Amino acid sequence: MRLSTCEKVWSLLLAISAEADVVITVLQADVYTDSSGACAAFIANVDDKNDKTVEFRNASYHIPAWSVSILPDCKNVVYNTAKVTTQTNKIAMIPEKLQQSDKGQKTFKWDVWKENPGIWGKPDFVINGFVDHINTTKDTTDYLWHTTSISIDENEELLKKGSKPVLVIESKGHALHAFVNQKYQGTAYGNGSHSAFTFKNPISLKAGKNEIALLSLTVGLQTAGPFYDFVGAGVTSVKIKGLNNKTIDLSSNAWTYKIGVQGEHLKIYEGNGLNSVNWTSTSEPPKGQTLTWYKAIVDAPPGDEPVGLDMLYMGKGFAWLNGEGIGRYWPRISEFKKEDCVEECDYRGKFNPDKCDTGCGEPSQKWYHVPRSWFKPSGNVLVFFEEKGGDPTKIT
Repeated sequence: MRLSTCEKVWSLLLAISAEADVVITVLQADVYTDSSGACAAFIANVDDKNDKTVEFRNASYHIPAWSVSILPDCKNVVYNTAKVTTQTNKIAMIPEKLQQSDKGQKTFKWDVWKENPGIWGKPDFVINGFVDHINTTKDTTDYLWHTTSISIDENEELLKKGSKPVLVIESKGHALHAFVNQKYQGTAYGNGSHSAFTFKNPISLKAGKNEIALLSLTVGLQTAGPFYDFVGAGVTSVKIKGLNNKTIDLSSNAWTYKIGVQGEHLKIYEGNGLNSVNWTSTSEPPKGQTLTWYKAIVDAPPGDEPVGLDMLYMGKGFAWLNGEGIGRYWPRISEFKKEDCVEECDYRGKFNPDKCDTGCGEPSQKWYHVPRSWFKPSGNVLVFFEEKGGDPTKIT
């Protein structure tokens, strides 16, 4: 029931106390009276397929399937749950291209800086095995690097055959990007109900030393409510299957750790930090690149309407405007297939969590709100850190 309608109906019912209930198979009439003779009734049709006509107090009432009609005076229907008459408004976002502040530029200019996978600067510590992600980062960052190496004999059978072993990673959550010899191998993640996950992917190894770099992430998933810090997150096992027909367990290896990513540490999204790296200016920024920072100088959008960034064509990462954190973005596609959704919702029948699903096969979110008060008329610094690869030219 719409709130405005509900309040009007409820105010008519407050003074009336219960006197009797009458149940008639799939039709139910709940009648309430008080000592003054005031009367209210709820007539329900619990048939989940067929509408019904009911005779009540010498009058006929049409009750749609699986609905309730409310009669505050036991005579006139003021509301039926199957009929919504309150006007609803749908918000429509109108895409507009980013407007570059430097009007002397013929093409839109981006500044780009790319991080290398793995440890940057001095390692924070080296330890045999794994540490808990949350207890290590102290919630100061989403990111925690783990690196180790494995040596492959040049006579390894897989190298001769050109076959690929499989990298298997177990994690308590929330997400992970894997790299081998500086090359991106893939991403895995948990979900809101089960944050743990397993990463499995064939990898290419070379004779000699091979470096494995894992970027573990938290993404704000609830894991255990008030016991969040006890349940923890992060990598718990790393194995390579298929070397000499065996499984090599790297879990007890010496792992080198670094908290955070370099651009975040240098604060290259604000103030003096903007000049702490060598940005490359280009009108054709690289697309589909991991661990890449993008910067643009833009005008404020015209008008005074709410502002949102359409991040549909980006992968996953963080965004800032003038040093203010817009937050994480991740236009992840719904895990439900399109056929799991319905074009029109049939409200009839008992509720279940999958009833009347919408948005199957679509991004869980693509619009990210930016407070208009954060904008200056011109010269706004917009920065994105893209973790897994996207196309910044399609941001609107």
